[in-house]
Amino acid sequence: MKSNPLVHIKVSILNDDFYVTVCWGNLKEAEKYIVSITDQETKVDMARSYARYWSIASFVYMPVIYVNLPVGDERFHSSLAHEAVHAINAIWEYIGEESKDEIYAHSIGAIVHAVDKELNNRGTSHE
Repeated sequence: MKSNPLVHIKVSILNDDFYVTVCWGNLKEAEKYIVSITDQETKVDMARSYARYWSIASFVYMPVIYVNLPVGDERFHSSLAHEAVHAINAIWEYIGEESKDEIYAHSIGAIVHAVDKELNNRGTSHE
């Protein structure tokens, strides 16, 4: 069976200072990439052992989402949206923002929209 290539995109949130990196595809390549941008080897190893998706964030780097589902899986987008909430929560905590209204919702929407746009550009949105 052919392995899916790793795809990673950077989604700006609020401005270019804040962003979320979203990855999907080959798990081994994703682990290497995520460690290279976060230095979180232990957390990535732990997460991959039980999760079909996860997000990680700290004050050292911006949030990262990895979706360990095939693009065509019926839970791909709902899993992405779930993790987008965690990622935006991390940014909101970092900047000290308490409002969870329109800008918060648009930020989550920006992540899902950017991934969907990338999938459409690759012709892989409905595999």
